[in-house]
Amino acid sequence: MNACGVALRDASPVIRLAGADLMPDSRCPGCQATTADPVWPTREPQEFTLHRCRHCRLVFTVPQLSQDELRALYTAPYYEKRTLRFGALIERAVSWSRRRLADTICRLGPPGRVLEIGCGRGEILRMLRQRGWTVTGLELNEAAARRARDLLGSDVVVGPYQPDRFPAGAFDAVILWHVLEHLVNPSRVIADLARLVRPGGFVAIAVPNIESWQAAVTREHWLHLDVPRHTVHFSEAWLRTALKAAGFRVGEVNQFSFEFSAFGWIQSLLNCWITPQNLLYEMLKRPSARYLPKPFRTYPVQSVVSAVALGLLLVPACLLTAVEALARRGATIELFACKETR
Repeated sequence: MNACGVALRDASPVIRLAGADLMPDSRCPGCQATTADPVWPTREPQEFTLHRCRHCRLVFTVPQLSQDELRALYTAPYYEKRTLRFGALIERAVSWSRRRLADTICRLGPPGRVLEIGCGRGEILRMLRQRGWTVTGLELNEAAARRARDLLGSDVVVGPYQPDRFPAGAFDAVILWHVLEHLVNPSRVIADLARLVRPGGFVAIAVPNIESWQAAVTREHWLHLDVPRHTVHFSEAWLRTALKAAGFRVGEVNQFSFEFSAFGWIQSLLNCWITPQNLLYEMLKRPSARYLPKPFRTYPVQSVVSAVALGLLLVPACLLTAVEALARRGATIELFACKETR
């Protein structure tokens, strides 16, 4: 399920075709180049487009919203829906995924100081603190941090990402788990990580994979696109290049996600045929977390089709998820990189 809170939408939020030359305020957020090519064909009338930079090959959303415009997308209701969003069975699966991440982090280094940027409800940090880590969380506003504070006490900083909040070398590990795609200047953020992490420390990054088979097949209907909240759209090659330039050595890379990949196939394929988009995702949420209060009553036929598709496609989607991960075309990229000591 999308930890970034994919919203229900009645029509695809992208794509309209635009020329290769970008406006001055729409430079590539990775390298500031001014030439880029549209990624997918026209779908009018729509407001946003995806472009791929001709220089560094980063894919990004155009027009790029200002910090204030982006912040307006993350209102208190948006965050409140990110607490306990699903039923007990799905929440247990999500918790298992978080525990797997905490286990991986502990395997990469002994307990130390860890910062999670975009810590959500604080589950990962809670698990790490139980394993001996000194934890700090950063969240955008008070509504998002409330549950994390309940779990962690006062170890949550509230506000937008600002690298100068913390001194150089303050952390042994920094986590950005499905957060980097929400930030406006990924190259600068990765350079900031090199300042925040001590030599020999590491970063843990997860993002949707714009070069996945899911994205290629379902395109603007892809569940994990989430425009305009996702300002940038990453490939493994771009992340590797940016991290190497910042002084990191990429180690473990995984393109299989128990939490995201199989469901991503099912919902994205349904999005190609059914409106509103992401209806199955809404159906699986708790009533208090839904953007659409009564999906079964409002869209009875589409709801039945979605439920049947979930049963029929779950096993094939799981098998396809394993194959795409082996082919390095999984729906998400989970990457761990160590800061060089020299």
